[in-house]
Amino acid sequence: MLLSAYALSLVSLILSRQRTLAWTALGVSVVASLMATDEPQGGTAVPFYFGLDYFVLNVLVVGFLFVPLERVFPARGDQTVFRAEWQEDRFYYLVSSMMVQVFNFVTLAPSNWVNANVTLDSIRDTMGGCRSGCRSS
Repeated sequence: MLLSAYALSLVSLILSRQRTLAWTALGVSVVASLMATDEPQGGTAVPFYFGLDYFVLNVLVVGFLFVPLERVFPARGDQTVFRAEWQEDRFYYLVSSMMVQVFNFVTLAPSNWVNANVTLDSIRDTMGGCRSGCRSS
């Protein structure tokens, strides 16, 4: 995902005459790369957290996608980018982003528990020896 963000921002830098959006996309990609880590930096891993980075990146991506579309192809001639009820839209967007994270946590919780508490070495060894095909007699 980050590699495609870098590639698309570089293509935009090369092909576009107005490079402000391309530099912004490249900057967002760099910030996202700096935020992405495999291990927690100093401290122990937290089993459940609210990923504000996901929400912010999601807002930026959707904003960069829909704001130009709303300006180029408005439904009404007098339409602005923000509706009069934009605060309600913001609330629903925040709730839906949080629900995605909650569903991800709930979906992955059983497999995380199994990986942490169940020894699967014998199954892995058995399946590892069956690369060319296992047949029970």
